[in-house]
Amino acid sequence: MENPCRPSALRPWVFVRPKELNMAPSKKPEQKTGTFFPVDPKGERSTTYTGKEAIAAALRGAGEPSTADSIAKVREHFHAAQMHRVSHLSPHAHQLTPDDGSTKDHASPAASWPQVSNAKWRFGYNNHYMSLVRASCGSPEAALGSAKAGLAWMYDNFEHVDAEGSAPRKFKDMLAAEKGSYTTGVVKGAPKAKGSLPFVVPYDGGWSPSRAQPPPMPRSGKTGDAIKALAGKWVGNGIIEPDAGVALNWTVDYFDSGKNLNDCYFVLIGAGSAMGPCSKLLEMGGNVVAIDIPGKWGERAAATWTRLFGLAAASPGGSLIYPIDPANAALDPAERTAGADLMAEPGKIANWLVQWQSTLPKGAKVCVGNYTYLDGDLHVKLALCADACIAALQKARPETAVAFLCTPTDIHACTRASHSAAKVAAAFWHKGWAFEAFVKLASLGKWLVPNALKPVPTQGGSEPLFLVDGLSVAQGPNYALAKRMQVRRFEHAFTHPPSRAPAPHLLTPGLGCTLACFGHTSRIAGSTGAPWWPSRRVAGP
Repeated sequence: MENPCRPSALRPWVFVRPKELNMAPSKKPEQKTGTFFPVDPKGERSTTYTGKEAIAAALRGAGEPSTADSIAKVREHFHAAQMHRVSHLSPHAHQLTPDDGSTKDHASPAASWPQVSNAKWRFGYNNHYMSLVRASCGSPEAALGSAKAGLAWMYDNFEHVDAEGSAPRKFKDMLAAEKGSYTTGVVKGAPKAKGSLPFVVPYDGGWSPSRAQPPPMPRSGKTGDAIKALAGKWVGNGIIEPDAGVALNWTVDYFDSGKNLNDCYFVLIGAGSAMGPCSKLLEMGGNVVAIDIPGKWGERAAATWTRLFGLAAASPGGSLIYPIDPANAALDPAERTAGADLMAEPGKIANWLVQWQSTLPKGAKVCVGNYTYLDGDLHVKLALCADACIAALQKARPETAVAFLCTPTDIHACTRASHSAAKVAAAFWHKGWAFEAFVKLASLGKWLVPNALKPVPTQGGSEPLFLVDGLSVAQGPNYALAKRMQVRRFEHAFTHPPSRAPAPHLLTPGLGCTLACFGHTSRIAGSTGAPWWPSRRVAGP
């Protein structure tokens, strides 16, 4: 495995960004079909407008109309200034881009207004998300109201174009009208072996991006009591929460007792994801319903399905179930027939999942998870289309569990114990405090800000809730909006039994990283520097 972030030969404390991340991004082709952002009052498709409106709707759902109105005021200033500026531009002046509302024209004095509003949102959106999370923590009604209102706004305002040249229609209307579906392909695994399946956790003994090569694989596999010992060590060092250690131990005991996943079905939206669980689920005899890009899109897409087919064929009693577009059924090889375009045909995929679940044997356990990711506005579109599939499957099969790939760069509720530990870690006279004090002073308090936040009072004066603010402003408001949608779906699912299942456990301790994690300098520094602190470890790709 090649090191994604390597030390400089001349300056070993400086880490070099991978070449593939230094390349200038290619210009995105014009989108003509599929899922689109809403149209703002000026007739543009702006991600900034969408982000503000979506969070304002969620705040109103949480019972905070005044806070939502404060966002609306910023929006009104933005639109008023834009209208004034556009009226003074020549017919050939540079117009707003559909993505971020920015402009290269500075002819009008009012041109500075939208730029200020945009900049304030781009680098200050995290404050509004914190207001939303704190409002949602006040009561179960506030949390559920926020989740429902936020999701409803997305469905009511995003649009979908079925074919080039056709008129756009509301996303929810497209879902209601869609009647199409897919056929089903299956790759069955090898016969189930007798005895228990060994549950192996890949662990490389502390490999990090700052080391040239990881240890060989035979040294990195942990099983049985070795996993339990490692989990106990992590809990003791404060790397993972105690309940995560309990979950690891339970998993070890489950498989050591001779059980497997042959009666479990996992719908993986983004089955080929670098951080998805597809390979491990198939390894333990699970049945994976794989949704990923169509194999006919090219060699890279077909290679993804070749890899998934191979994993399924080697699975002890498991299987890989995948959609086939009837129009592609005659393609050869089979890998080119597999897959579906999530952003273009979410309604068809949802219909296929509903039809598929009706064929399951009695007592089958189903869990649906979203493991998709793309940069920028595409992540929001993917999140919405995946949510439509999850909602349809849950409606048809209410006991379906919901899972997501948790992110550390969000605002999370935490335990009182971890809150107290954060306060201790931020205090003076601990190892490294002098260096931290220097960094705080040099940055005028902007860096290494203590993360023990003020507790949130809850309804009725019961135990307050504690938060950890891990939101990374560098990742942008689109990433925050996409991940917040996933939280809303889980909140909705969790409050509607019998779908209560503790699905979104993040069992990888420390920081998990793929090549995509090294697209920003701050994340490179955080990942490569983590091993210098005893309580941090980085899980490599």
